[in-house]
Amino acid sequence: MKRTVTSVFVGIMALLLLVTGFGCGKKAAPKIAVMLPETGSGISEETAAAVEEALFAVSGNDAVEYLFRQSSDAAEQLAFIDMAKGWRALAVVIVPTEGADTEEMKKIAEEKNITLYLAGFESVESTLAQAGEEAGKFAVGELVKVKQPSCLALVSDENAEAYNAFETTAGSLDCIRIDAEADREAAREAVSKWLADHDKDTVAAVAAVFADSDEAALGAMDAFNEYDRKTGLRLVVGIGGRLFDYTAHELDGIKVASVAAAEAEDSIFAAIQLACQKALGGDAVELENINLLIRKK
Repeated sequence: MKRTVTSVFVGIMALLLLVTGFGCGKKAAPKIAVMLPETGSGISEETAAAVEEALFAVSGNDAVEYLFRQSSDAAEQLAFIDMAKGWRALAVVIVPTEGADTEEMKKIAEEKNITLYLAGFESVESTLAQAGEEAGKFAVGELVKVKQPSCLALVSDENAEAYNAFETTAGSLDCIRIDAEADREAAREAVSKWLADHDKDTVAAVAAVFADSDEAALGAMDAFNEYDRKTGLRLVVGIGGRLFDYTAHELDGIKVASVAAAEAEDSIFAAIQLACQKALGGDAVELENINLLIRKK
């Protein structure tokens, strides 16, 4: 059965040394290009603003230059691929406008030898179950040397499918389920209560947090950041593909990852992260080749 893409993104620390600039010994920053339809044509003001924030984050955290445009004209979207190539972008993300010829987009990208990610289409498509499975594999691999690790698992009603797949895949971890809404503050409160209700040895055994949404993962990180005792936390894995939001968090000394579950508008952010992966030297992402990159705070 052909698998769709689920990607865990993490920027390798060495790659963070790349900086924008000119002069002896400095490398030019890798480039990506992103085009959305115009605001109001299937793209809300909030989404457009969030995309710009995400792009600004990668320009700072990952030293990736970006070109950002919006157009609901199908011809302009096709021309954008050529523009991106002329600008020397290594990857381009397009959210196709209504009536856009996506097959022609793919053809032009192939001719120009530039990697194209169409948000909402097969190049970034994945299900919650697939995302949960990949998160489980990733967590087990990261904690293989930890003796009897526990994992706090934040589970919401709407995303329980991701947790079920995670629990099945990460069978070697002692999963401690915490029911909470897929919301940052709700997750923070739930994890804070759990930490307060358990002794230091139980808390110290928690090596990982799994959250079935990026918002819940951020809430869990908030709770651990506020906790005033030593913990054994090494890893936080969320579902959604918005790792950009993780990178500014104050919780240091852990690995963080977000598995791209590309559904609805979240596919835009998943596609941007795939493009950054490509620009930073990752292998081309294919439907049957899931690539894992690791960001360590």
